[in-house]
Amino acid sequence: MKMTSLSAKEKKILQELEKAFLGYTQRELKEATSLSRPSVKKYCGSLAEKGLIEVVEKGAAKIYYATENLPENYEEELSS
Repeated sequence: MKMTSLSAKEKKILQELEKAFLGYTQRELKEATSLSRPSVKKYCGSLAEKGLIEVVEKGAAKIYYATENLPENYEEELSS
């Protein structure tokens, strides 16, 4: 998918996630992008639907990764 088909806010989030090999929580993305938490949630949902990011749940936290930066054992993390 081309970056041009993304909104400016989606691009901002995706660019941050591409730099973060350990992923980000919603709060960390909020701080890194200066977007509101509801905006982060909305645009992360959109990016996930487009297959550009993945969400891994760790306990109560959701960790967002650029699809290219997924940890090797993310499938195990999804099932735990």
